[in-house]
Amino acid sequence: MARHPILAMLGLVLAATPAWAQTQPPGADATWRARLTCDPLPPITQVPLNQAITVTVQGGVARYERLIPDQHGRPTGYAERGQGTVGPDGTLTLEGLATGRSFRYTARYSGRLRGNGTGSLTGEQHWSADGAIGQLTRTCRIGLRREGAGE
Repeated sequence: MARHPILAMLGLVLAATPAWAQTQPPGADATWRARLTCDPLPPITQVPLNQAITVTVQGGVARYERLIPDQHGRPTGYAERGQGTVGPDGTLTLEGLATGRSFRYTARYSGRLRGNGTGSLTGEQHWSADGAIGQLTRTCRIGLRREGAGE
């Protein structure tokens, strides 16, 4: 009979905890599935952006790439690419860039990846477009979930 039945029960509970429920350091090598949402960008687009993206963390560096859709959601052939370093506490700032035939923008999204496999970033895209459009800024959010977390 166990001398400490409560400790024995705790050991059984921990042993039965599925792998996805256990925490990992936020900067551990992993693939994060994410959803990028951004405000509309009139006159370029009248609808909000809502796009699935993937963020890959390897060696403490997070990288992403996404294809930029046109105003109808079709691929343009242009991509936004960026990266950032994951801090020991999970803090992350992704800095990205995209250049097309008649536009260019920089992006900066900051927030935190958590050991429980979730994360959130907020930020802005600063656009420069040819013609009368000029300079535009829109607010964006990224919600993240580490692959295998909560599945």
